[in-house]
Amino acid sequence: MPKTAMGIQGLNEVIANLNAEIQAMETRTMSGLIRAVALLRRSMDEEAPKIPVDTGNLRASWFVVTSRGGTPIGGSPKFKEMRTVKVKKKGRKVEKREYKVDIEKLKKIHAEAVASTRAILEQRMKTGEEAIGFGFGAYYAAYVHEMMQAKFKREGAGAKFFQAHLRRKKAEMLAMIAKEAKIRETGYALGGTGRAIRGKLKREFD
Repeated sequence: MPKTAMGIQGLNEVIANLNAEIQAMETRTMSGLIRAVALLRRSMDEEAPKIPVDTGNLRASWFVVTSRGGTPIGGSPKFKEMRTVKVKKKGRKVEKREYKVDIEKLKKIHAEAVASTRAILEQRMKTGEEAIGFGFGAYYAAYVHEMMQAKFKREGAGAKFFQAHLRRKKAEMLAMIAKEAKIRETGYALGGTGRAIRGKLKREFD
């Protein structure tokens, strides 16, 4: 698993430690890596601290790239163009105001995050090594991740949502990768490509 698209020291250390343990495994399969990352993604959506949701663009910017080429998840996310904010006026009156989101910037930075992760994986591809890259491509992902004092709209959402779940699910992710390496699913773990992988990914992340 290469680095994520979020450059935060504490988070990067967690990723580095996870990478070291995965690299120490004699064998690993794409199936195991995909299942491990899918487990992490579900955890961030179902257990606190959850991924904060305002427009939903941060959550939608999640992407996964594999060393077999392409971007199965998050290649062309659908971002929302408007952000609704409740503004308190004098007294108890609350007014809803809409602000336009910089969609072009969001798409540009997301595409760059995906491309840089894919570039790292291209080196692994040459050696036939099974590897996977993942992260949030929204340009403000790191900022939101570190908002320790923020009160997010989504119930259960909180800062360090990525880092916390990587630490919490590390052992389970490693066990899943090890288990899949032993199973080596016919036609998939042994090197299946194209439609089979895309279908598998979709089922895991839906």
